Amino acid sequence: MDHKRLQETIDASGLNYTKIAKDSGISRNTVYNIMYGMTDPSHYAMKRLALTLELAGKEFIAIFFPDLKM
Repeated sequence: MDHKRLQETIDASGLNYTKIAKDSGISRNTVYNIMYGMTDPSHYAMKRLALTLELAGKEFIAIFFPDLKM
């Protein structure tokens, strides 16, 4: 997972952790832990973050599966 790219995406979105947590249905603590590499996101968390941040397919793959060659 590319934590730096996820952080940049969140910064560009103008959303804060509390708003992302509320909109995604993921706890604020989990969002924070994913952001700082303390835990890997579940498939559910990846899906909810992608929907909340409005990630397109390529952006989603670049953030959550950076080693995947397309």
